[in-house]
Formats: sequence, C-alpha cells, structure tokens
Amino acid sequence: MHKLGLSRLFSVVLVLPLLALAGFAWVLLKQSWTAYREIEHVAALQHVVSASAKLAMTAMPGEGRATYPYLASGAPDVHARLVEQRKVTDRIYADFKAAIAESGISDPKLRESVRFIETAMAGIGAIRQRVDARTISRPDLSKFLQPNTAASIDIIGRMAGFPEISRIAGHVLALQAALQRADGGWSQFPTMESDAYASGEALFALNAGGVAATDAVYRKGVAYLLNTQAADGSWHVTTRSIWLQPYFESGFPYGHDQWISAAGTAWATMALSVTVNGPDNTRKLAAK
Repeated sequence: MHKLGLSRLFSVVLVLPLLALAGFAWVLLKQSWTAYREIEHVAALQHVVSASAKLAMTAMPGEGRATYPYLASGAPDVHARLVEQRKVTDRIYADFKAAIAESGISDPKLRESVRFIETAMAGIGAIRQRVDARTISRPDLSKFLQPNTAASIDIIGRMAGFPEISRIAGHVLALQAALQRADGGWSQFPTMESDAYASGEALFALNAGGVAATDAVYRKGVAYLLNTQAADGSWHVTTRSIWLQPYFESGFPYGHDQWISAAGTAWATMALSVTVNGPDNTRKLAAK
C-alpha cells in the first residue's frame, strides 16, 4: 500500500506539470491564432484601400486620358493605346472585386459605394462600344468616370475610421507628414512643385486622421496656403491635362488651369476652415 501511494504521488507530481505546460501551450496557440486572424483581416482591409486607390487614381483617370485623344482623332495608333489602357483598367477592377470579396466588409455605407461601382462597371462594355464608334460625348463619358472615382475615394475615407486599422493610422499620418516640402506644402507628384490642390488635400486628410490644427506640421501647411493665396482669395494650380483636352469657360480665373484651380481652392479652403471652426471641422466635413 505504501509503495502504491508513492507511485500515485510520483505520477501526480509528474503529470501536473505536463498538464500545466499543455494548458499554457494551448493558450499561446489560441492567442497566436487570434493574432494571426487579426493580422490577416487588417491585411485584407489594406488590400481594399489599395485597390480602391488604384481604381480612383489609375483606372478611371487612365481610361479618360486614353479615350479623349481617340475621340478627337480616331487614329488607329491612338486606339491601340486605348486598348492597352483598358487592359489595365480591367486588371485593377478585378483586383478591387477580389479585395472586397476577401475582406468580408459589412458596413452599410461602404457596401453602398461598392454596389454603385459594381453597377456602373457592369455597363462599361456598352460605354466602350460607344467610344469605339466615337458616338459618346465627353460629358457622358465624364458621367461614368467621375462618379466611380468619387465612390472609390469614399470607400477609402470611410475605411479610415475602421478600428481594425487604427493601429496603422499613425504610420500613415507620419508618412503623409514626412512628404511635406520645405516650403510647407505638398506636391501631386515628386517631380512637381507644391500646390494648393495637393496641400489642401493632405491637410484635410491629416486632420481627419486626428492631427490637430495646432500641430507644427499643420501650421506650416497653413502658412504655405496663406502665402500662395491670390488677392481674389483663390489659388492657381497648373493643370496636368494634355493639350488635346479642351475646356469651357466657367468664370473661375486662370483660363486653361481653371478647373484644377477651382478644385485646389476648394481643398485649401476646407483645410483652412479647421483653423477657424475648430479641430473637429474636417472630420465633420468628411462624415457628410
């Protein structure tokens, strides 16, 4: 009996640590799996943001830039470039659909923007047929391209408030701030000078992400805008559109540059409004 008791005691002493170790390993495995799933989910959300940005900044503008010269000339070589751009647009849209599918996003407002894009893109074949026949007008083409761009940007803006990606928001804001030029402004491309369009947009995004108007980066950007504002209250931004793309007179100054100047003035005004109406003003505008 005495030997049996010692044997049981020895078994308990041996087994208990093993059970504790197994339990600890299970907890670690569960935590690791949860962390992995969170990382996977965040990566899927980032994919949506990236795909939406490409749709807004590459696919839709590229489709327009390739289409307008063909509508003007009808030249075969111009049409060949248009066909190549269509392949790019189709690849980007396919990536966008894949990103949406893997993300499992259920936000109603965001899903509304996704459905809008899907409905519009379902009719791109008919739009392209009219382009090939050169029977579509520029306003009709713009009615297709611009709303898709706006819906894509809306997706990006709404996802900025998702708590799942709040951990990377600080890195994004830091990157945006790091792109600020020595003159206090931002440029549309690295090879371009600072302008009100890029600077106002950058400041608006920074404030929407939580950067206060009293922050040094924001104050420097505000100083740039005030220093470059024209006497009539507007800002002059040089257009990037090609010479084949005509414009009509809207009454806004700067002639051929008037359309992007109007947009740049709007961005600059929204960025400056934060300094007047309080640090939450941009977030209120972004929520509309």
